[in-house]
Amino acid sequence: MRGGNADASQRRKQRRELLEEAGIDLAELTNIDFIDAALCALAAYHAATHRECVCFGESNTGLIIVPAQPKPQKRALRDRHLFVTA
Repeated sequence: MRGGNADASQRRKQRRELLEEAGIDLAELTNIDFIDAALCALAAYHAATHRECVCFGESNTGLIIVPAQPKPQKRALRDRHLFVTA
């Protein structure tokens, strides 16, 4: 979900950030097991609602299915400001 740039030393922080971005209330997620369970549920929700997912692994030895990295959105031209000084 982070696009492959996870840092093991920052796992708790990064995983909480992913859940926050998805609008998940973190108040009850008091340990890493609850956080991981919430991430699994979020991934399952993405798959169940037919959102784009990516599979890693082999079907005969095991797969992990994760939501695809969101595609960057282009900013509208009106959001850009040009200041010219004379």
